Amino acid sequence: MSRYATYEKFFNPEQAEPVLNILKDNEIPYEFGAVNKPAVDPLLSGGGPAYEYEVKIPANQFETANRLMREKIQINLNEIDPDYY
Repeated sequence: MSRYATYEKFFNPEQAEPVLNILKDNEIPYEFGAVNKPAVDPLLSGGGPAYEYEVKIPANQFETANRLMREKIQINLNEIDPDYY
């Protein structure tokens, strides 16, 4: 069995729902939970954003998961605010 590794991180559970549904529908095992927080806020120490949740999947399933995400998640560019950059 392959070790679980972080596949993607999210700010809240709602953002993770589409990813979790795709993994569940395609029988890819996953773990979803809170990120272990560092002692110092990452923004204060020069790190990145403070994600609250993460999805972990078996490391040997990353390619399959990436392919499924590209196939299933569609972005409608017409719905994006023209001022977004």
